[in-house]
Amino acid sequence: MRRWLLALVALAFVGCGEPKPISIEGFEVLTASGQTTMDSDEWQLPSRLTLAVGVDNQGAKVRLSDCRLRVSYRGRRVLMIWTEQKVSLPAKSRSRIVVPLRLAIARNSQSLPLQQALSRKDLSEVTLDWECKVSRGIAGRRIEQSGVAASEVLSAAQQEQLWKMLE
Repeated sequence: MRRWLLALVALAFVGCGEPKPISIEGFEVLTASGQTTMDSDEWQLPSRLTLAVGVDNQGAKVRLSDCRLRVSYRGRRVLMIWTEQKVSLPAKSRSRIVVPLRLAIARNSQSLPLQQALSRKDLSEVTLDWECKVSRGIAGRRIEQSGVAASEVLSAAQQEQLWKMLE
C-alpha cells in the first residue's frame, strides 16, 4: 500500500498542471578546450565546451541531468554531445545558465560529409536525437526525441550563432 501511495504522490508532482514550455533564447561559447578532429585534420572541434545559454522557463524549477544530443548526417550518427553535470533551470524566469559539455566524434563514412555540409551552412540532411532526465522535486522522468531535422529545431538566429561558433 505504501508503494502505491508513494507512486501516486510522485505522479502528482510530475503531472501537476499543464507543463509550461521551456525555450532556448540563445547561447554563447564561454570556453572551449581540448581537441577532437574529424577525418580531415583541417576541421577540429573542442572536446569540451562551456556554453552560456539563455533560457525562458515559465514553469516550475527543474533539474536536467544525463542529457545527450546525437547529431546524424544522412542517417549515420557522427557527433555526440553530453552534459557533464546537472543543470538547474530557475522557476518562472528568464535566465542565463552555464552548461559544461563534452563532445565526441564518430569516425565513420559521414564525418567528412558532415564537415563539408556545415562548412556550406547546410543543415538539410542533419538530424538530431536527444534525451534528458528532467526532475522536479523528488520526481523525474526521461524525455527523448529522435530523427528531428536540425533546420526545424534551430531558429535562424540560433543557426547564425552555430555558424559563428564553427568559424
